[in-house]
Amino acid sequence: MTRFPMKSIYLLLIFIIISGFALRFAYLDRSIRFDEAQTVYVYATKSIPSIFADYSAPNNHIFHTIFVHFSFKYLDESPIFVRLPSFIAGLLLIPMSFAVGKRFYNPITGLL
Repeated sequence: MTRFPMKSIYLLLIFIIISGFALRFAYLDRSIRFDEAQTVYVYATKSIPSIFADYSAPNNHIFHTIFVHFSFKYLDESPIFVRLPSFIAGLLLIPMSFAVGKRFYNPITGLL
């Protein structure tokens, strides 16, 4: 197996993070449809105890719904703030996946 310098691997990781940001950012302000609408209007607009108590459909991902509840209630009711928790989690998932792959296998696996 060819050995890559760590500097090149980290530069590629930064490129992947920037690409992930750009792809997610491009769709951040689209209108709310389908399961997003159900998450917001059926679950996230309720009180916190109601969010925990209502698991009438598998679409209610409670941890995500709580974050949507707070961003929807305290920031704004626009689609950008409804998607903000998923946007942040999706961006953080890239370096975390790299760290896990690097830790248990090697840096190239982390990039893949």
